[in-house]
Amino acid sequence: MNERVWRVSEFRRCQTITVSSLNTLSTITKPSVPNQFIREHVTQTPHSNGSQTLLPDIISLFSDKWSYNTAETISKEILREKVSKLKDEVVGQRDDVEKVEKALDEKGVSLFRRYPDGSAVVELLTQLKPFPDLAMEVLNWRRKQLDYAAPMTVEEYSKGIAVAGRLKNVDLAMEPECTPSIITYNILISAFGRLMLVDHMEATLREIKELSLTPTIHTYKGLIAGYITAWMWEEMEKTYRIMKAGPIKPDIDIHLLMLRGYAHSGMLEKMEEIYEMVRDHVDHKETPLIRAMICAYCRSSHVARVEKVEKLLRLIPEDEYRPWHNAVDKLANFVRRAEHAGWKVCRSLYHCKMVMYAAQMRISEMERVLDEMDRVNMHLSKKTFWILYHAYERWGPQSKLEQVIGMMCKHGYKVPLDACNS
Repeated sequence: MNERVWRVSEFRRCQTITVSSLNTLSTITKPSVPNQFIREHVTQTPHSNGSQTLLPDIISLFSDKWSYNTAETISKEILREKVSKLKDEVVGQRDDVEKVEKALDEKGVSLFRRYPDGSAVVELLTQLKPFPDLAMEVLNWRRKQLDYAAPMTVEEYSKGIAVAGRLKNVDLAMEPECTPSIITYNILISAFGRLMLVDHMEATLREIKELSLTPTIHTYKGLIAGYITAWMWEEMEKTYRIMKAGPIKPDIDIHLLMLRGYAHSGMLEKMEEIYEMVRDHVDHKETPLIRAMICAYCRSSHVARVEKVEKLLRLIPEDEYRPWHNAVDKLANFVRRAEHAGWKVCRSLYHCKMVMYAAQMRISEMERVLDEMDRVNMHLSKKTFWILYHAYERWGPQSKLEQVIGMMCKHGYKVPLDACNS
C-alpha cells in the first residue's frame, strides 16, 4: 500500500505515465481515504531515497478534502482545555463561595483577559451547565470584578440570562455598559413564556419595537410557545398570522408548535391543515405530537375520529406506547408544574408516583423520582424504602432488592421476614 501512495507522488512530479500504469492508478486515487490512513501511511518516512518534496506532494492530494484541523478548530480546543482546568478547580470548591472567588481571582482573571471577546467566560458557563448555582456565582463575580477592565459582552450577558432562567431568576439586572441585542431579548421571551409570565413576555416584545430591533424567527417561536403554555389560543394564532404576512416566514419548528397548539385547543380543521404540511416529519420523528393529535380526536365529536385515531396509533413505535389516560403521567405533569410554580410538594405525591410507576413496571422512572426528592432536600422515609422493596421484589433486579434491604437495616427499619429467610 505504501508503494501505491508513493507512486501517486511520483506521477505528479514526472507528469508521465504509461497506459498500463494508468489502469493501476485508477484504483488508487478514487477510493475514500480516511484520516487514519493518511496519518499512518502518508506521514511516515519513505523507504526509498525519495526527496523531501514527496511528503508535501502527497498531502496536497488530500488536503482539500481532509484538512479538518484548521487553526480556528485548534484554538477552540485549546480554549476548552484551559477553561476545563479552571472549571474543575471551581467545581472542587463549590461548597465555599469564598474559595470559588479566590480560584477565579488567581486563575480566572489572566485567562479571561486573554479573551476580551468573552469567549472564555461563555465557555466556562457552558461547561458549568450541570451546576447552574455555581455558574450564577461565576457570573456575579464576573460582573463585579472585571467590568472595570473588560466590560461584559453581549454573548456573556446572553449566556448569563440563560443561566438565570434555569434558576427562575427572571429579575437579573441589565448592565448599563452592555447594550442588549435581539438574542438577549429572545432569551428573555423564552424564559418568560416557560414561566407563563405573559405580561412580562409582551412587555419585552414592546421594548424590542421601541428599540427598533428586528425580530427574528426565534422571537416568534418564543412568543408562540409562551402563548401555548398559557393556553392563549387567539394570541397564538395572531402571532402566526403576523409571521405569514411579514418578511419572516414560519419554518418547520413554528409549524410543529402550531400543530401542538391546535391539538390542545381542539381546533381539528386547522390542526389537520398544519399536519398535512409537516406530515412526513411528524410521522417519523414527532411521536409526542402524534399523541397530542390522538387526544384531540378523542375529546371531539368528529365523525371519523375512530378511523383517524387508529391510523395515528399505527405510527407510534411499540416501545413508546403509553396506556391511554395514564394517571401517572398526569400526576407527574402536575407535580412538575407545581415545582416550577414554587409550591411545596408533600412527600405523599412523590410516593404516589413511585407506586404507580412500579405497578406499570416502569422501574427507571420510579428511580428518577428519588432524584426529584433529593433535589428538594426530601430524605427517604420508611415508606419510601417499603415502596422500593415491593417494586424490586416483584420486578427485580435481585441486586437492587438486596441494596434496599441493607439500607433498611442501616436506618433501623423493620425488614420483612421473607426477606430475612431468603
